[in-house]
Amino acid sequence: MADTTTTNLGITKPEVGASTDTWGTKLNQGLDTLDALFASNGTGTSVGVQIGSGKTLTVGGTLTASGTVTLNNAAISATGATISNLGTVTTVDLNGGTIDGVTIGASSAGAITATNLTTTGTVNFTGATISNAGTITTADINGGTVDGTTIGASVPSTVTGTVVKATSLRETKLAVTQSTGTLTLDCSAANVFEFTPSQNITTLTINNIPAAGNAYAAVLKITGSSYAITWGSAVKWAAATAPTLSTSGVDVIVLLTVDGGTTFYGFVCGQALA
Repeated sequence: MADTTTTNLGITKPEVGASTDTWGTKLNQGLDTLDALFASNGTGTSVGVQIGSGKTLTVGGTLTASGTVTLNNAAISATGATISNLGTVTTVDLNGGTIDGVTIGASSAGAITATNLTTTGTVNFTGATISNAGTITTADINGGTVDGTTIGASVPSTVTGTVVKATSLRETKLAVTQSTGTLTLDCSAANVFEFTPSQNITTLTINNIPAAGNAYAAVLKITGSSYAITWGSAVKWAAATAPTLSTSGVDVIVLLTVDGGTTFYGFVCGQALA
């Protein structure tokens, strides 16, 4: 029967009753192979090691893995350790510690800096202030505020933007009524006003006009009647002549101001439209 070798390390097993003058050499070579597994420079033949329950594997130097490290239901303690070059971590649940020096779950806010942050789930920023957001290419905002204005609020406010682009822009239309000869338009409530004169309007009051330097246009949709409107000295017309309102159909008139209401320029867009 010839010599055989061990399954995993290939250590020579001398034939029993043979290898009279060589068995010592063969055994010494096998012992050297085993000893190489524990060399300080980390070299040695590949080996599978299983650490039993309650046992500890202590690594005083560097632990290097080129394959897959699986830690099923394991508790990892890295007290005082520095972990670097983790590569890509696809799933993580951090319940404590710090990120970039910021304590996770701390009561005082800290700063975390990230070059790219991607999420497919829900990110909550309750009570948070987000600054320097950079360029946001796509956003679906279903609540909260913009420039302090509540999204979807019933009471209008002001949102300031350098460029505002809308696929479909809608302006608020408000039906107004007159009382004791006075018609009141509230610039903070709408841009388009509709009404049917029920009496001669001797006083036109325009409230909450945007400050000078802001352009504001009030579009008036006036249903025809036999009553007239006294526009007041602030409203200027072509050839200094106010239009005569139609008795039927619809008149559309625009009042434009750029100086906080000191002057309104009146334009007749159409009359007796039917």
